[in-house]
Amino acid sequence: MVLPGGGALVAPVEKACGVKAITIGKPEPFLYQMALADLGVAANDCVMVGDRPDTDILGAQRLGLQTALVRTGRFSVDEPWPAEQARPHWDVIDLQQLLLAWT
Repeated sequence: MVLPGGGALVAPVEKACGVKAITIGKPEPFLYQMALADLGVAANDCVMVGDRPDTDILGAQRLGLQTALVRTGRFSVDEPWPAEQARPHWDVIDLQQLLLAWT
């Protein structure tokens, strides 16, 4: 069974209110921009560590953050990288392997 995400409810609310919604969830840039502003750092000085190419990695890449995919979550070790998406700076099995790659 496939259930629609929260986005399925956005259009009716926009129509009823006459206001365009601001999407905060990944891969939209707003969440990342808020974090960068709160931290007072530039995008290229940060690394987004995530477990999903289509949300975590893509969203961060759009703003110029360095990216690290850890294959401990929804994107498993044996899954091939999506051909249509740019690869992350690091593609590792877990956080321990990522830390070893940085040293």
